[in-house]
This record gives sequence, structure tokens and C-alpha cells, in this order.
Amino acid sequence: MKVARIVYNDYNNNVTMYSNMGDWFQTFAIDNLYEKAGIPKEDIIEINRADLKTYHGEKCIVIMQGWFNKLGHIEFFPVSDDIVPIYIGLHRTEKRNIKKSIFNNVSRVGCRDFATYCLFKNKGIDAYISGCLTITFPEREKKKTQEDIFFVDVPKEVFSYLPKEYKETKNLHIISQEIECCENPEKEAYNLLKMYKDKAALVVTSRLHCAAPCLGMGIPVILVREYFDDRYVWINKYLTLYEPKDFKNIDWFPKNPNIQKPKKILEDLVIAEISGNQSIAYEKSQMIHMMYSGCEELDKIHTPIKTRCFWILSKYMPRLSNFIRWKVLKSFTVMGNLDKKNIQL
Repeated sequence: MKVARIVYNDYNNNVTMYSNMGDWFQTFAIDNLYEKAGIPKEDIIEINRADLKTYHGEKCIVIMQGWFNKLGHIEFFPVSDDIVPIYIGLHRTEKRNIKKSIFNNVSRVGCRDFATYCLFKNKGIDAYISGCLTITFPEREKKKTQEDIFFVDVPKEVFSYLPKEYKETKNLHIISQEIECCENPEKEAYNLLKMYKDKAALVVTSRLHCAAPCLGMGIPVILVREYFDDRYVWINKYLTLYEPKDFKNIDWFPKNPNIQKPKKILEDLVIAEISGNQSIAYEKSQMIHMMYSGCEELDKIHTPIKTRCFWILSKYMPRLSNFIRWKVLKSFTVMGNLDKKNIQL
């Protein structure tokens, strides 16, 4: 049977209007796992995430890793009958269509975080916490070129707490993982991930799918945000979550956590699921779940009411929410303040 990788290109347009590089990082992680499973490239097809519900074609396996709440007017579930889904690293917190989506012939669901796990368990579906497959990226080789510091979509307040040696370096880069109007977002994402791998001495980020891939590659990471929502309740096992009140306590010289054990468990789990070895898959799913037990005990998860309201608006009025996001709010976000001239170092 064929397998599929999920892609995120716009339809009927040579230019993709918006891309989150973290989405592509998840696809690259799955590409690596397909390779470890010994799947030839000619047996891998592409399915756009927006087509998961409507896909008609050769029956194929799809690893459902990623964010799968309703996106504007696009609903991903129930997935097409021509798709054999493997749920590892799924994030979904919407109750709609859960029962009819999860899903014929699926014995269990690997949930990326505790909120998703609770939703499925409450619906009577066998579930476990898997974390994210992006931590399975191979560890990088050490190079002399790995001297740069990347600040990726971080709050401006962080820069007030930089140590002196960071302020004086010429190798400090302030970037975003969100891009607009891109002809080849997959290539842009590949180049960005390669830049982290080849050049980063440290990555400071608010992005889950910057922090997790860097963890997998062995890059020191500092995770900072204005607030942490339920998507981050698993990565706190490896990283300290710094909110503004904690910025003065940031450890600017972090050591890499040892994640070899969960990486190996996830690799074995994916390979067992693809090959249909359900006894091994079940054993590995229980092992990874036990590793994340207790992560839910986190008092920093308190998504602001304004953010929740914006999420609701984006479900029912996606065009209006996109206009507000890009035309009204952008200047107040990290994307609107990427120029060093706007930041006091």
C-alpha cells in the first residue's frame, strides 16, 4: 500500500498566500520516519491537508501528525475512505465530528498533548499521549559554523534580559516562521530547518514547531511566550516554559535534555503501525504515554479570553479574522517587529 505525506500548498495559485514553516517541519519529520521504515520514495504520494476529507485515489496510509481543528470553513474529518489514518501526534480540541471520524478500523489515537487526550478519552476512544514526532529528527553533527543565535517569533520584552555577550554578537538573527506570498513554501521551510541545523548555537522561540525540531537535532532551545496554551502540555517535560514574569530568570546557556529514549520509542511505534504489528505498536504507545504522565500538572496554561474569542471568530468568519490578523494586529505582533531597529538590544 502507498503512504502519503501531508502538504500545505494553496489551490489554483502559483503563490501560497500564507505558510507556517512549522507545518512543513512536521511533514519532514514524517519523511524521515518513512525512510527509517524502508519505504521507497516511489511509494510516497502527496495529499493536501485540505483534501483529507475529500481525497479520492489510490488507498494509502497517512500519519495524522499535526493540528487538525477546523480551519476556517475547512473540516478535515471524517477522513476519506481511501485514507488509512495512523494517529500519532494529533492535536484536536474541537468535539465536532469526533465520533464519526475516529474512526473505522482505528484501535487507538496518539494525541500530541493532554487536552487532545482528554477529549478523546471522554468520548470513549482509546487514546494515549505521544508528544510530537518532530523530536525524532536525527541529531546533527557538530560543526564550526554553529555559532549563530536565532530569535524566532519572540516577544520584544525578551531582549531587555539578554546577557552582555549576546548583545555584542554579530551573529544574532531575528526571524519569523510565518511567511506570506511564497512560491515554494516547502523549499523555504527546508532551507530554514537546514539553517538551524548548520548554524544555530542557540534558538530562542515561542514556536512549538521550532522548539521541538531543534530539540530533536540537539540544538539548545529556550522557549518563551506571552502565554502558553494547551498545545505545550508535553514539551514542558524537556523545556522550561518562560512567561514574561519569568524572563528575568531565563537560563541563557541551557543544556540539551536527553531525549534519546522517547525518540527511539516513537520511531519504533511509527514503524510498527505502518507494518501492521499491532502488539508492538500497543506496547510502544503505552511506553510513550507513561513518559508524559504528569505533564498536565501545569499552572501556566491559561489562554487569554481575547485569544479564545479570536479562535472562535476564525472558525465562523475566517475572512474577517484573517483581515484582522494581517491588516490590524500584525504591527502589534512579533511579525511586525522583526527589524532590529525596533528592538532595544
